[in-house]
Amino acid sequence: MEQYHSQRYITAFLQNDEEIILEFYEKYFPIIKAMVCKNNGTEDDAHDIFQDAVLHISYQAKNNSLAIPNMDPFIYRICKNRWIDQLRKRGRYISVFDTDIYEPMDDLSRLEEERNMKEKRLALLKKGVSSLCEKCKQVLELSWSDKTMSEVADIMGVSSGFARKIKCQCKAELIKLIKNDPEFNSLKW
Repeated sequence: MEQYHSQRYITAFLQNDEEIILEFYEKYFPIIKAMVCKNNGTEDDAHDIFQDAVLHISYQAKNNSLAIPNMDPFIYRICKNRWIDQLRKRGRYISVFDTDIYEPMDDLSRLEEERNMKEKRLALLKKGVSSLCEKCKQVLELSWSDKTMSEVADIMGVSSGFARKIKCQCKAELIKLIKNDPEFNSLKW
């Protein structure tokens, strides 16, 4: 399965597939950022190191037949080695590189699990909202769009107090719908 994802990312680099490249960034950059920041770096350093590694992978994929069985340790190793080189150049390399604290595979699994959990929660929220009456959908969506309650009231043609009351009732109904859904207990809230 991981070999499929690795090849999928390599193909995305070759074909300049922005959607899959963005997925690659979302999956791996937080890991690299944490590693760099824990080892005398900044977020900007992490961006530079990560971008350099992505360019390296792209270059290798275009000039060779690059076959990576597992992208997780591959990208981590490239970035780690490049970051150590940067620290040496800056004269800030510490011989004990802080990798004992940081296990990329554990964090990748944890981040992937968190992302899946957020997606499931969002799906449950959308399902609950879709079950509400139109007035509830409108008041909640307007209030979630950073509008003040007086703006929401004006749009709905009611007083601010009544708009607040509707919002409170609709939120209560939404919470009830979500909590009564069979999937609710399986999601870590």
